[in-house]
Amino acid sequence: DIDIHIAPAPPVPPQAVTVKQHARVHANQVWLHIAGVGHYWIGHGREIRIEACAGVRTLDWYFYLLGSAMMCALAQRGLLPLHGCAVEIDGSAVLLLGRSGVGKSTLAVWLDQQGYRVLSDDLCALHVAEDGAIRVLPAFAQAKLAPPPPELHWAMTGSGGVRSLRDKQ
Repeated sequence: DIDIHIAPAPPVPPQAVTVKQHARVHANQVWLHIAGVGHYWIGHGREIRIEACAGVRTLDWYFYLLGSAMMCALAQRGLLPLHGCAVEIDGSAVLLLGRSGVGKSTLAVWLDQQGYRVLSDDLCALHVAEDGAIRVLPAFAQAKLAPPPPELHWAMTGSGGVRSLRDKQ
């Protein structure tokens, strides 16, 4: 229930605080500028607007939508977003966290092939309940792999579960 629009962002107010080189924040709103990709505005955990740079591939702005922009929206909703994968093993969620490119998604796909349920890939949203229990919110089935070897790409698309978003090479 997040509205996503291809539309210009509202102007950044002068009182917005620069958090990182590419992010400004003010009043539960975030403005992201990703060089060569586009501008994103995330408002109150309910709306994301995307203004892609001319000529940018849909896949490029889509990855930032599912990553940085979605992380901001989840945080605005009071959830804890983490960069990683979550897999259900024996009734519990196991988080696979680490830097980009270390194999989190590859391991999650392998675990999926072994019969375990992948709850999320690349972005885990944690909710702390009133009783203190921490729960992983499941995400849509996909895997961000860049680029998978041919046999792994076949296994991912043939499994009926996790799918690759990267271009086939």
